[in-house]
Amino acid sequence: MKPDPNFKDDAADIAPYRCPRCRYRMDAASTLTGANCQPKAGDFSICMRCGLIMRFKDATHLRAAAPAEIYDLPAKERAMALKASMVIPYGYAKLTAQRRRS
Repeated sequence: MKPDPNFKDDAADIAPYRCPRCRYRMDAASTLTGANCQPKAGDFSICMRCGLIMRFKDATHLRAAAPAEIYDLPAKERAMALKASMVIPYGYAKLTAQRRRS
């Protein structure tokens, strides 16, 4: 699969961490705006495999976000996070299937 020439990777390298639900290993973070970031306690993240909305306990440890924490997000960010959490698992499965065929 060729990389998309329009895709700009603004993700910041961070210490590897695992999703508490599916154990997917992630080692980068980015913001909703695409700006580089270094996560800190209280920041949100979304697993790029299963779509779990998580919260950083510190710069490298995550936990599943409580429903009340997600609800307390500003409306626009909450909508984006919920949409992403529903779409990501489908996209990951589709990408995995494409890689198996190639």
